[in-house]
Amino acid sequence: MDYMAILSDDEIEILCKIIGGKGFKKLFNKNAKEFSKIKPGFRANGLTDVDLISIAVKNKDKPFIYTFVNQQTETWMTEITASIEKMEQSSVDKDDIVAGSLINSAFSENVELYFKIAGKQVSHDYLDMIKRKMWKIRNDKENASTLEGNASELKTENERLKVQISSLEQYIETVRAEYAATIENCEQEKTKLETALINTQEEVKRLQLPPVLTSPEIDDYESRVQFDDTRNDTLPSIGSDQLVSLCEVTVDHNEQKSLIRHADLNFKGQLELFQKNEEISPYFGNRDRLFFKDGPMQVGYLGIWNWSAVPNEKDSSKDYVIAEFNPNIVPIEVVIILNCSSLEELIDVLQKGYPCETSSRRVMFTTCQSKGEYVGILCSDKDYVSQNGKIIFSDDTAIVPVYEFTNSELVRIRNGRIFYQSVFAGIPIQLYQIKTQMEIVKNIVRNSISWSSYKQRGATRAEYKHLKDYISALSTEDIILKICKACHCTRPAATQLLNGFIEKALDYIDGKSIDDEVIISAIFSSEILMGRAKELIFADWERENSGLLQEAQERLDSLNNQLGIVSKSLAEAKQSLEATKREEKKLTQMIEDKKDLGKDVELAVAERIQRAQNNVADFIASMAFVGGQSTKATDVIKCIEDTSVLGPKYVLQEGTTDLDGLEQHGNWSEVIDTTVLELQEAGVMEKHVRGLAAYLCAAYIEKEPLLLIGPNAQEIVMAFSAALSRKRHGILYCEGEYSNSDVQMIGNVGEDIVEIVNLFSSSWLNRLPEIFSAKGPFFLLTHPYIEDIQVEPKSIFNFMLPVCTEFFVDKKATENYIGGYFADNFSVYNPQKNADREIRLLSCLDINPFIRGRIKRLLTVMHTISAEATADDDFLFAILPLAYVTMNMDELIEVIKDSKKEITISAEIRRELQFVLGEI
Repeated sequence: MDYMAILSDDEIEILCKIIGGKGFKKLFNKNAKEFSKIKPGFRANGLTDVDLISIAVKNKDKPFIYTFVNQQTETWMTEITASIEKMEQSSVDKDDIVAGSLINSAFSENVELYFKIAGKQVSHDYLDMIKRKMWKIRNDKENASTLEGNASELKTENERLKVQISSLEQYIETVRAEYAATIENCEQEKTKLETALINTQEEVKRLQLPPVLTSPEIDDYESRVQFDDTRNDTLPSIGSDQLVSLCEVTVDHNEQKSLIRHADLNFKGQLELFQKNEEISPYFGNRDRLFFKDGPMQVGYLGIWNWSAVPNEKDSSKDYVIAEFNPNIVPIEVVIILNCSSLEELIDVLQKGYPCETSSRRVMFTTCQSKGEYVGILCSDKDYVSQNGKIIFSDDTAIVPVYEFTNSELVRIRNGRIFYQSVFAGIPIQLYQIKTQMEIVKNIVRNSISWSSYKQRGATRAEYKHLKDYISALSTEDIILKICKACHCTRPAATQLLNGFIEKALDYIDGKSIDDEVIISAIFSSEILMGRAKELIFADWERENSGLLQEAQERLDSLNNQLGIVSKSLAEAKQSLEATKREEKKLTQMIEDKKDLGKDVELAVAERIQRAQNNVADFIASMAFVGGQSTKATDVIKCIEDTSVLGPKYVLQEGTTDLDGLEQHGNWSEVIDTTVLELQEAGVMEKHVRGLAAYLCAAYIEKEPLLLIGPNAQEIVMAFSAALSRKRHGILYCEGEYSNSDVQMIGNVGEDIVEIVNLFSSSWLNRLPEIFSAKGPFFLLTHPYIEDIQVEPKSIFNFMLPVCTEFFVDKKATENYIGGYFADNFSVYNPQKNADREIRLLSCLDINPFIRGRIKRLLTVMHTISAEATADDDFLFAILPLAYVTMNMDELIEVIKDSKKEITISAEIRRELQFVLGEI
């Protein structure tokens, strides 16, 4: 059929492109003579496909080209027709048959040309429908191809997993064999130990005798065994589905907390670093992150978690993690301390304080003795404390276990921390005694005495500070148990140590040691000792003072004579008194009668006044008859109507005038000591009471007004005034209208401390400058509710600094205050020039330079008068309250979280204030 005749030039060109350059190259090579006529000097093999197609299109009328194109078209049409006829035998839709035949034909991309050549007139909608069906068929084939590829990959992965399972089964068999061998070795070791037990019974008896320690090193095996931390019952069992891992608490950008899996604990109690396999899915045993709800939430905390992963109900290819914190296993963090090479130097560094942060509750402080060889001491979180960012031994730490190990026994995790490979350190090689046994016993005895028991004996706090000891009243049974635990010795040894301490204390009391304060305190605290002292000195005193005794006797006789004369005069005075009393009784009866008459007159006056309100004329007439009584009635009415007559708004608490039994202060250190004891009676926590005492004393020195907000605020004022001014202080009640006369009374009688009550619920707030104009007193304002202060303008803190008591008050006040006063030779505070303390956290608060400067001066004074003041005290009493009441907590927390700012507060403060700071 002549297809060329029915096609346009453009359609012929499309048809030639379908045939392609390779088809025309064969044609031109087969008809080389005819081609040389068209393109003399050229060979078909030397031309590109584009050139060959262009030559064919330009010379389409040449017979050999014309015939070739028709024949090729005829072949394609025949193939399409055969395909359609073959597919028509099935039940497939006719349009689907056409689309399926065309998709594999030469006209797959030129459907319109096919229908033109086939001589079929079709609409555009029909063409679009055929093209859509062709696209669907292609897409289905591609998906099928993809599924075949995925099936092949799954088959390959299945084979690989089978190989991996086989390897794991072999590993399990190997572990079981090792476990069986371990059991066998343990049985053999048990037999050896049972044999050795008989030989060591005599040695055990010897070790039960009281140890005699003459050096800091303790080599007693029985004592070292007490430090053995091995607990094999807590280790994971072989074949268990549950994993035990060393994990770190972390938080992502969405504030979602999770665990980073650093290492796994095997059944031998050793940590094995975990490495995630990137080639398989990150689920089940290949997890490096775990979701958890149980255990510590502090970011950076490192501990042990038991966990397992089960298939997810919605997608079994994924998992669901169940994690449980394991408090019974505490990993041992290793802190390597540089610049020391021996155990003694290591101990010395920790006694002075070493700057570092720990992340576990057990730490091995270590130093390198030689290449790869280490010596260290194992401490729990009770053995050391953190002060100003430095680790230092706690007061109760007396003995520490010593271990030696090599570099191969250390595990370094991804965050740079180092851990002991075994979670158990075992029996130490020796014990190092930081304090002598007598120091240990002394501390235990001293801590067994309370101020309340001492106070019941009628002693003063001055005596309490000189001798905190009542040996005769101690419960020795409890103390012996404490000594056994602290010194790691037997009960006989502990009893011997306690008796030795008591003998030394009695040496002081018997006068073998010249310590006047101890002797005086001991004598006055014991009636037995007082009697003994009197017996010892009475004879000598009588002999030395015989002349004085004679003079005293003569004076006594003279006084007795005078007493007789006075007694006679007294009898006469009594008779005169009886006559006076009889006369007084008569006068009293007359006065009572006059009072009854006065009441009747006042009643008549009141009735006439009532009638006068209705009739003015009657009122005027009545005034003429009432006379002087009307003035009195008018004054009564004015007094009732005058709302200013509400009593005085400024009241002075006189305090204690008797100085006996009060604490006398010679310097600010003694003032702080007394304030600490008084604030404890006001309900302040023991751990924060010294910092608060120093802060209040610094404010007193600077005359910086403080606003105490929260529970026990007024009790704290009372305690502070007791400590400094023997309970003498003024109280300004901001009630009713402002009273300038009451304000002018402030400081007139020399009161040092003034409490201002109810300032924020009155109209007195705007008169602060006038109230604070009194230069002498130290002002303390009190308010019970912290939320009220947050709605007040920030500018009020230009006049006073806030202190939130709910951060450090944990009990009701006993109000059992003793009191103190300044001595005549009191050593006043001398400010240092250019010594303002730099507080980095102040820069993050939205406060003006005036407030910032006052806080700096106040904290500078606090640290000058108290060497024990810490950065935590700065934060708790000055920074945190100001941020809280000015609602700048978000900015404060962000600064603390930012490690680049190098601003830290202790972990203890973080834990105490989680309800305010949240997780930081």
